[in-house]
Amino acid sequence: MNKLIKNNVNKFKFGLIGFSILYIITIVLSLIEPLLFGKILDNIIDSSGVINVVLKKQILTLCLVVFLSFIITFIYRRIIFTTGRKIKQGILCDLLHNFENRSITFFETIDKGTFVSYITNDIDNLWSIISHGAIEITRVFFFTTVGYIISIKYVNFLLSSSVFALFPFFLYLIIKLNYISQKFLTKKKDLEANLSKIINDGFVGFSVIKSYVNESEVINKFDGINNSIKTKECEYSKTIAKIDFISTIFKGLSFSIACIYGIYLVKQDVITIGSFIAFNSIIQKVLSGYVYTGNLVKKANEIKIINNRLDLLYEININSTAKQNMPNKPNIIIKNLTFKYKNQKDNILENINLDIPYGSFIGITGKAGTGKTTLINILTKFYEIDNQTIFFDNVDINNINSNDFYDHISYVMQDDYIYDNSIKYNIELGKKYNYIDINNSVKKASFSQVVKSLPEKYDTYIGEGGIKISGGQKQRLILSRNLLKKPEILIIDNGLTGLDVETRKKIINKITKNNKITLILVSDIIDDFENADKVYTLENKSLKQMKKNKEKENYDKFKKNIFKV
Repeated sequence: MNKLIKNNVNKFKFGLIGFSILYIITIVLSLIEPLLFGKILDNIIDSSGVINVVLKKQILTLCLVVFLSFIITFIYRRIIFTTGRKIKQGILCDLLHNFENRSITFFETIDKGTFVSYITNDIDNLWSIISHGAIEITRVFFFTTVGYIISIKYVNFLLSSSVFALFPFFLYLIIKLNYISQKFLTKKKDLEANLSKIINDGFVGFSVIKSYVNESEVINKFDGINNSIKTKECEYSKTIAKIDFISTIFKGLSFSIACIYGIYLVKQDVITIGSFIAFNSIIQKVLSGYVYTGNLVKKANEIKIINNRLDLLYEININSTAKQNMPNKPNIIIKNLTFKYKNQKDNILENINLDIPYGSFIGITGKAGTGKTTLINILTKFYEIDNQTIFFDNVDINNINSNDFYDHISYVMQDDYIYDNSIKYNIELGKKYNYIDINNSVKKASFSQVVKSLPEKYDTYIGEGGIKISGGQKQRLILSRNLLKKPEILIIDNGLTGLDVETRKKIINKITKNNKITLILVSDIIDDFENADKVYTLENKSLKQMKKNKEKENYDKFKKNIFKV
């Protein structure tokens, strides 16, 4: 069983144990009911219909058993459905908390549509499997076991054995068909994840689809996967139908044996009429669970697939040993940083050394594809690196708790995500800030005039991805979001590209003027570094400092090289 499921099942084990005990009690009581009824019937026959003291006691006992069974059934159903929902919620919460500690590599390697499908569809089905599945599994196993024991002890050994001897054959056929159904269901689930991806891509990338007149290709791809899902669904349903058919045949055959052989034993005075009726009632109760065997197989198949998928989402090593707090106002030191992506032979960065005193303004430039964003992603804990490589004061970056780390540092990316919500929500991101702090951050980002010009001001909804505002306005909104945290370290990776040079200068001056903050700015425009303490260029996998008086000359050469590419 997956560690995530196991942990939450263990957390709520007392609820599951309580359910199991109560449900087994109801099974025993429900199988005792036919025996009591059989004895009552035999007593009535023997006493020629006269109601004696013994008969009254038997009737009273039967009524108490039925009433007690009803009460316990009500309790165990409340327990199992509540526990199932708690386990589902616990799994979802643990999974989401686990994602907080993941590096960016995880989210780069897993497809978004597949990820959403796993989270919504699989986990949502989990509580149903745990609750209904637990009831059905317990029902089949204990009804069969307890029913067989009671039948042998209180009815007749040969009659019980003749009926229950069919169960191993039935079990063999079910296991064989179950193996076939698992293949169909696994393929169907994979196709559903692909379908979710296509739907997600269609909504997010609708502008690309429209502009390239790609609608027919997308629709054809959707239809293809949809038809494949239909085919696999039909194949899977046919297999489950075979299981249901076998279950029905098995039930009819078992009941026929019980009736024919039971009547023979009654005629031979081996068992009483009451025992015969009691046995048939027990068999009916036992076999009623087998009618739902197909549904039980479906649940077993689903939980196996969900278990494997949760392995993909959860059973990945994460940095759980990072417990130190981020130092206040830290100096940043990079020592001999060399980095390459997994499954790649060549390094993208080599022997990077950099000292960034707290409160300084550092500029980084370089050609496209030289590794500037990779360097910034490493500096912001997005990628895992070797120990003793990057330090904030004297604390290794790998030893810093992620939550505390991001409380001190803000990272402005060129294409950060914007939610389909209001401007205020996109700046606060669910947290609560006072109006003065929000307004100050918006002013520093030169975004205040934009907000004032909107009819609903901060309450203006801007659509998914900020579709209702321009590219430059998006970048200023994202900058406002990051400045609101009042970070000690602010990193901007081409996060101002949608703005003109003068606006960029104005924003940079607002950030650095009278503010003790470390600013690391990645840009292709040399004018952005006018007030920088140091400027570096990334070339040939290494970081080299540009001389202050030669920055303009070097940039002109750099720009010419870019246009040659």
